[in-house]
Amino acid sequence: MAYADATLERIPDGLSFEQAIFVGDILSTGFHAAREGGIHVGDVVAVVGAGPVGLFAQVSAGLFGPAVVLAIDSVPERLALAQKLGAIPVNMAQEDALVRIQEYTDGRGADVVLEAVGLLGSIKDAFRYVRPGGVISSVGVYSEAEFPFPMNDAFGRNLTFKIGVCPARNYMKPLLALIQQGRIDPTVVITHVLPLAEAARAYDIFAQHKEGCIKALLKP
Repeated sequence: MAYADATLERIPDGLSFEQAIFVGDILSTGFHAAREGGIHVGDVVAVVGAGPVGLFAQVSAGLFGPAVVLAIDSVPERLALAQKLGAIPVNMAQEDALVRIQEYTDGRGADVVLEAVGLLGSIKDAFRYVRPGGVISSVGVYSEAEFPFPMNDAFGRNLTFKIGVCPARNYMKPLLALIQQGRIDPTVVITHVLPLAEAARAYDIFAQHKEGCIKALLKP
């Protein structure tokens, strides 16, 4: 508990544990992606990845007044929830997401792309989806030591590329306020609540997309 005074935030009265828990990580990460994207009112936003972080990036993007948010993934359950939350679902296993993005942008590409996967392919896709002068905000955890940055493309199209670890502590109090105001409901991603003794099963159904799992919550 040596860092408790710097990393913890008291849950406000009236909020449940389930409502508050994600401000410490995945909700804050999704919000960080949207904030770093510099979304303006009327923008077209593409979110690469509709896992829990991507879904929260999508919800957070909506706070900044975009014209439309497109959620790009290949898992039907995730896309169904993305649509329920107000995004246009795009199944990248069945169609070229760039074509769908161009439909909403007169062929220009997305104003802002939020990357929430962390794989080389998803980062490459982000560069395909973004318009000239647009912004890519990446919060997916990229585990490789390096990746081939498309310098000529970024320079020639005046792209802005942002990447980095979310400073979650900075967002905890503001996000709790948004939850209290009813502007964000973090519980929408919870599909399974399991006892701590079933942690292995929880990780398995999440990683393998079993039982429609989007996010499993463990309780002692």
